[in-house]
Amino acid sequence: VIPLVALLLSFVSCVWLVCRVRRSRGAGRRSPLLHLAVADIWFALASCPLVFTRLFGSDFAGQWSNQTCVILFWAYNLGTNTALLAEVHLAVSFMAGQGRRIKALAVLQRHLWLIWPMSILITTGATLTAHPLSNKEQDSQVCRILYGDVVSCCVF
Repeated sequence: VIPLVALLLSFVSCVWLVCRVRRSRGAGRRSPLLHLAVADIWFALASCPLVFTRLFGSDFAGQWSNQTCVILFWAYNLGTNTALLAEVHLAVSFMAGQGRRIKALAVLQRHLWLIWPMSILITTGATLTAHPLSNKEQDSQVCRILYGDVVSCCVF
């Protein structure tokens, strides 16, 4: 029950943040917080099938195929990788701001949108190197991924 409550609270707070940032004037739409909140919303939505499977057992998932596991793995990791890249962007922006690096801040702001294509590439690479095991092949977990995140570990 705790993962479901945490997921719900995260989703609600991120939706609130997106609404708040979108109403702000100026550079609100180019805010790293907006990208982070959208990535966390994506993560929360992609986590729902996995959380429900843990709560209600493998009966909830039925007989998921390996393709379903790969899609869930990709969606789950896209949210994770995008949130990580947004957090790295925030940290680098903070350091540039503390060092009064105006040109670096301008470059970071102009290239903020790149976190999405980079995340898609990283996630696709990690998915292609993973080996999914659906509940047909193993008993304890639904959609367990073996050897996943090799690409993500190399990048981060």
